[in-house]
Amino acid sequence: MILIDKFISLNTLHNGAFGHLWFIGSLISGIILFWYARKNLSHKVSLTISITIVIMCWMGDVVISFGYELWFFFTFRYLLGFALDYIAGVSVQGS
Repeated sequence: MILIDKFISLNTLHNGAFGHLWFIGSLISGIILFWYARKNLSHKVSLTISITIVIMCWMGDVVISFGYELWFFFTFRYLLGFALDYIAGVSVQGS
């Protein structure tokens, strides 16, 4: 029963079965958000959001490296899937 609970848990979707697999859920969410952004947001707004997410991840990573804890770091790290999907999707579409 514990194994089944682990597979259907939202925590598993967000962080993976192990903590270092967080990017799988981030990528899935990123693809869904990418589709939504392409349909409902302008390119300028989506690109601004993507760049902001990347910068916030970078800044959060720098602050965490000094030993501080940031409550928003994991949120922006999770949203990084959208930012990278959008930037990669736009660059592929533009070429």
